[in-house]
Amino acid sequence: VRKAVESGDTDLVYLVLFSLYRSRPLPEFWSLVAGRALARNLLVKYCRDKEPELLETILTAAAAAGPPPPSTSSSSSSSAASTAAAAAAAAFPPATAAAELASLQLRAALQAEVRERGAAAAAGGGGGGGAGGGGQERLLPVLGDVAQKYAQSRDHTFQSKAVAEMAALRREQARLERETGQRLFLGLPLADTLRAAIRLGHHRAAAALKKQFGVADRRFAWIKIRTLAEARDWAALEAYASELRRSPAGWEPFVEAARKWGAPPEYLAKLISRLPDSPSKAEQLEGLGLAREAAEVAARIKDSDLFGRIQSAVAVGSPAGQAIAQLRDKFQSTFR
Repeated sequence: VRKAVESGDTDLVYLVLFSLYRSRPLPEFWSLVAGRALARNLLVKYCRDKEPELLETILTAAAAAGPPPPSTSSSSSSSAASTAAAAAAAAFPPATAAAELASLQLRAALQAEVRERGAAAAAGGGGGGGAGGGGQERLLPVLGDVAQKYAQSRDHTFQSKAVAEMAALRREQARLERETGQRLFLGLPLADTLRAAIRLGHHRAAAALKKQFGVADRRFAWIKIRTLAEARDWAALEAYASELRRSPAGWEPFVEAARKWGAPPEYLAKLISRLPDSPSKAEQLEGLGLAREAAEVAARIKDSDLFGRIQSAVAVGSPAGQAIAQLRDKFQSTFR
């Protein structure tokens, strides 16, 4: 193996690997390969693509391997085997093997889920958002095991946390499907799960998911605003705005989303009214034909030029014109 690796010829390395694999017991074969990075990486790559079962067997043994016990035999062969095993464990530690095994098992589990989903769709059962209940029951224990294996390696802390959160999300998605009778949540990313729940009116469930998975208030607000606007559920969007004393995302996103998806003027006006007083707010209200409300904003920000322009665009004898004239009398002393 050493000479093949030193040659740099990957074909030769593969030839030696296959010869050793056929002629040596698996533990001895792995102890010869694990300490040589090129040979080990080529073997892992080949097995990952062609023989994942063999790779799982090797990695399972490597992940379970601990320091070799002290040899009680004085034979040179026993001592050499012990030394080779120790070198293999040092070059490819059990924690590293466990992380590699976790990646292999996660990939296999997700591929199996995709196949089950495709089979269900082909059978006319509908693909839904994920695999059926049986597939879900098989997947969740695998995800838990994968998270634990990743946790053995300090370099895979992120992966461990991500897989654990994936399992938690899958459990919540399964619960949502049971409670709502709507089979469309399983397998969705968290943001899409929130959107689906909001779009279908399951606002408490969406809020619970937000809390459980630590979604930032600002991000959740953006998701909910956009989802309700895309669904053109203007009553729900206005109700959401009414629930908030202060919007984590500000009030501008409400107005922008309402404009983009064509909110009726009455809902748009309610949302604009929540904006901080400014010339822009006054102009937007004026654009909706709400001259009196626009003039009130101009008066509050003490912008006499804007107030005068709004007043000049309204007939003097109209109800709006009379109301604006009264406002001018009331705020005359404050105008700059």
